[in-house]
Amino acid sequence: MKINITLLLVMIFLTSMTAQVVINEYSASNLTKYVDQFDKTEDWIELYNSGSSAVDLSGWHLSDKESKPEKWEIPDGVVIGANDHMVFLCSGRDQVFKSGSNSPAEYHTNFKLSQTGSGETLILSDPSAEVMQSIPYETTLIESDIIENFGNLRIDLVETSRIRVTDGADDWMLTTSPSFNQSNNGSPVYSGYTETPTIDLEAGFYEGTQSVTITNNESNSVLKYTTDGTNVKEDSPEYTGAFEVTENTVIKARSFSTDMQILPGKMDFTTLFIDENISLPVFSIAADGIQLLANDRDDLIQTREFKPVGSLEYFDALGERQAASFGDLNRHGQDSWALDHRSIDWVSRDEMGYNKAINTELFEYSDRDEYQRIILRASGDDNYPARQDGNLGGSHVGSTHVRDEFVHQIAQDGGMKVDVRAVERVVVFLNGEYWGVYGLRERPVDHDYIKEYYGHEKPEVQFLSTWGQT
Repeated sequence: MKINITLLLVMIFLTSMTAQVVINEYSASNLTKYVDQFDKTEDWIELYNSGSSAVDLSGWHLSDKESKPEKWEIPDGVVIGANDHMVFLCSGRDQVFKSGSNSPAEYHTNFKLSQTGSGETLILSDPSAEVMQSIPYETTLIESDIIENFGNLRIDLVETSRIRVTDGADDWMLTTSPSFNQSNNGSPVYSGYTETPTIDLEAGFYEGTQSVTITNNESNSVLKYTTDGTNVKEDSPEYTGAFEVTENTVIKARSFSTDMQILPGKMDFTTLFIDENISLPVFSIAADGIQLLANDRDDLIQTREFKPVGSLEYFDALGERQAASFGDLNRHGQDSWALDHRSIDWVSRDEMGYNKAINTELFEYSDRDEYQRIILRASGDDNYPARQDGNLGGSHVGSTHVRDEFVHQIAQDGGMKVDVRAVERVVVFLNGEYWGVYGLRERPVDHDYIKEYYGHEKPEVQFLSTWGQT
């Protein structure tokens, strides 16, 4: 009898110890705020120990899959102090990193979070991996115990996190001021986002003037919109009724709630081409700051830190929109930026809440159908028209606009065992304005490219590169 009583007391003690550790906050939209020791901005999960004594987390597990509660095991020797916080970076690296004897260790899980994926779950389990609690993401009431399960993980929009309103409390809300490894108490909190409005005309090519209607799907809100490609903000024009479109136009719409506890949600966006006759695939990119690119703002452009944020739409050669995404663009290459026809890099950002990639096939030679990064190349110093003023190192009489592409195509057609950037000819519009014919290229120096064609995950490959020299 004494043995049974002793075992019962031990079990009660262990249960109370483990129940005091909870998932306290998480973010899948960390784009710029928190940089790790690899100089990367990763997703993260924060634990909180609400008890008065430290807890040894050795052998505990974190996971993003209900079917795999033991996906990543917390290393031996990891202890979370009383009333303390601890962050785990969801980078996929599966390692512990410490840059110096006096620096804190970084714990990297073997999985990443995605706010635009489907079916993701956050799980914290004890060493036995027993699932003791399951909580749908939509609910805000949380029962206390070891397993925290947040189904349908969707945060939406950048630099936000989901937090317990106060450390260890039952109620969950959204914050625009993530409290990475610090107390949640006093953080500004919101209940959610407005619904995305609906633009009635589908993106595509039309003949003649078109009438556009926008439906506001959020009650007690103000609908605002833009027609110049820029992103919708609080000071954008208010939608008051149908309007006419007579030329190429990028329309964006967003709802702003009168309830201060509801944040502006995602935009609907669509490009309408009027009386265009184009037989090539088309990219329509619309973002803030495009005019600065066109106006030679070298103080911004030359630093490569100028990255306009906005939308991308891809139309096939028949004029049908096959994909849409949201991310940022920046300058690509060196020589083309001395010319009017300039090369561009595009990066889709899961952290921005729309999707993580351009999800369609783009090249005839590949059945790849997911591209986070693409290059829209203007042929560099083989640009058209030719330059003869010597600014690019000499005369360029007879520029062909296809020399680099021709070499890559020969290498591919000849079966050479090298990475090439074969090309698809496309037309690019920026904020509804024609920017020219470009060479659409894959980006070989990219983890997604290596994973697609070689099967290597991101942590397995490191790229060493320089700019402007070998």
